[in-house]
Amino acid sequence: MFWWGHGVTQEMTGAGTGLTFSPFSSEAMMGAMNSALDTYRHQKDQWKGIQLRAMNQDMSWQRSAAQYEQVFRWAMMDPPYA
Repeated sequence: MFWWGHGVTQEMTGAGTGLTFSPFSSEAMMGAMNSALDTYRHQKDQWKGIQLRAMNQDMSWQRSAAQYEQVFRWAMMDPPYA
């Protein structure tokens, strides 16, 4: 997976599930893709770690629904002043 973002990628710390790139441009995206290919080809242990961390993420509807409910609760805490 690739995400647009800023700063140091989490892969550098061994905690990430993908690669980030910035600025939001085709050149930066190609750089991230080349990094991913390099990691896949030459750093098999690091690639395996990225895969395992990504597969262990909770992407269930249960979790998504709970996050939406939290957003709505926050929105109701401070109703608009109309």
